[in-house]
Formats: sequence, structure tokens, C-alpha cells
Amino acid sequence: QEAHGPLPTVKFSDQGVVEAHHDAACVDFANQQLHVGAVWPSATQEEILFTVFPEAFPGLLFCETMLPNEAILISGLRQFVSTEGFQDTFRVIGPYSVPPANQGRGRTMIAMDASMGGRLHDQCFGRDYCDRDICKAYIGFSSAVRICDQQQQASVIATGNWGCGVFRNNPYVKFLQQLVAASLADVELLFYCLPAAGHIHPDLRHDLEAINAGIRKRNLSVLQIHKELGKYDGAEDRAALRRYILDGFA
Repeated sequence: QEAHGPLPTVKFSDQGVVEAHHDAACVDFANQQLHVGAVWPSATQEEILFTVFPEAFPGLLFCETMLPNEAILISGLRQFVSTEGFQDTFRVIGPYSVPPANQGRGRTMIAMDASMGGRLHDQCFGRDYCDRDICKAYIGFSSAVRICDQQQQASVIATGNWGCGVFRNNPYVKFLQQLVAASLADVELLFYCLPAAGHIHPDLRHDLEAINAGIRKRNLSVLQIHKELGKYDGAEDRAALRRYILDGFA
């Protein structure tokens, strides 16, 4: 029944990173080990989150390596600094001032590791890739719902190109997987089209907005999205997969 339920509300942004929205639980694009089990000088998405929310660091001491059916939820976090940029352009711009409406309300971080990107066909329908990552995202999203309910907040998840940096996953596939997971968990998505390596298409936000609108116009269910994604049998080429997804959903 859930697989045929309504799709979640999705809003898109290409400005900032996922911690920017104070009323949303933010996804940490994690490794199997939280913050790779160490502290090192880097400014990828996970390192930026831990810079902004330094109270998450003690989790490195006792959080075990995540299994395929596990995510890590850290709640009650306070934001200490404001930042800008990403990777080479990242910098701290000063102390963070909590909006009056959010005084006394902590933030929630969902740490979840994506599969290491392999063949595009595997990413689309391979059980070790597609189903595993939909399950992973569902576990993280649905766990955050309980915190949102306790704080009497709307269930909103801030996420983006999960696993699309060094893990080399396809951002179009990852958006569809997270859309499926969000529908099953009954949460809204705030989707940040984060800057990343050169394999991210420059029209990503425009493409994802078109895909999201097309899915709703065609009244596709979660089950139909999953089945359609699994039909891809084209070339092992990112441009070909992008075209397939745009033709099939936008």
C-alpha cells in the first residue's frame, strides 16, 4: 500500500549545503564509519557538517561501522559557526546566530552511507546497490520522523547528491532512490544540488525539477518509479542514463 501512496513534497536549491535549513533534519553523506573514523583536514559535505555541528564528534568514539540496514541518528545538535563554499572554497565566516524562533531547539543529523558506485546498470537495479540504498535512506528518514514528532516539527529532510562525490554514484539515480524512500517514510525533501566533481551535470537542478514535475504529471507511484528505473539497458554512459531518465520521467 505504501508503494502506491502519494509522493512527498520536494523543494530544490542550488545555494548552500544541507545544514542551511534550520527546520529540517540534515543528511550526512557518510562513510560506513562515521566521519571515516578520524579527524582530518578536508571540506567535503560530511566534514562541513561536523565543523558546523562539532557536538557530533563524540559519536566517533562509540558508533560502530554501519551495516547495510543501519543509519546513525544524532539529535540535539547546536550550530556554532556559519560557513560558505565547498571543498577548496570552504571557509568559516563567523559565529552562528540562532533565529529567535529556533532558540532551544537542537538539530538532527542522519548519517547514512551510500553504496560505492559501480556499473550504471547495477546502480539502477542491482540488489546490492539500488534496493540496499533505498532501504538505507528509508531507515534514516523514518528514524528522523520520531524526533520531528517529539519536537512538533514538520518531517522535512534536507539532502542532496548523496554518494555522488568520491563514491561516484549517479545523481539522477540517487534523487529517485531518495524520492522513493521519502515517500515510504512520509517525509518532505529539501534537495540541495550540491557542487561536486565534474561528473555532475551543470543542468542538474533544472533536470531534477523537470523529473519531479513529470513524475507527478504522469501520476507515477513509488513502485512504478522503481520498476521504470530498473528497465535501463542502455550504454554504460552517464549521458545515456541521463537521457533515459529524462525521457522516462520528465
